[in-house]
Amino acid sequence: MSNRTMLEINHDKTPFTQKDKDEFIDQLCAYLYSGDPKRLPRGVTWFGMRHHSEKCPMGEPPKGWENIDA
Repeated sequence: MSNRTMLEINHDKTPFTQKDKDEFIDQLCAYLYSGDPKRLPRGVTWFGMRHHSEKCPMGEPPKGWENIDA
């Protein structure tokens, strides 16, 4: 499939209790399995999805695609 999702994570909504952490991960995984942005946890904003072969509308990331300093 090779899809990429562009998300923003609000650090003010960081879960602290184990229950909230488990729920956050469960919801994030539910999104990854389904691709439905309605399944994302609170504090995560969906900016789009693209196939890896499509040019990223946000340009090259500051640390590159593998999150390594360029």
